[in-house]
Amino acid sequence: MSDLDQAVSTVVQRCLRIESGETVLVVADPDRAALGQALLAGALDAGGTAHVAFGASAAIGGNVTVPVYLDVVVLEPSLHIGEMHVLDGGRHLL
Repeated sequence: MSDLDQAVSTVVQRCLRIESGETVLVVADPDRAALGQALLAGALDAGGTAHVAFGASAAIGGNVTVPVYLDVVVLEPSLHIGEMHVLDGGRHLL
């Protein structure tokens, strides 16, 4: 298990105690995308759901200003990054 995997496991299981059915929002800037992806995968593996937001980021320090903001909660997410299958129907595959 990598250091990142151990840290994510500690955060998800011991610190946040994420349980099945909980909605988890992970926010990460581009420089920390790998950490954000690892935390999201850990939360989903614990039975959480994915919360994805689309829209303006200017209010939180970003540079996107648009008139629409959408929130989406995915209950049984599937995630593919390139050819790598990360999640399938809410099951963590890595």
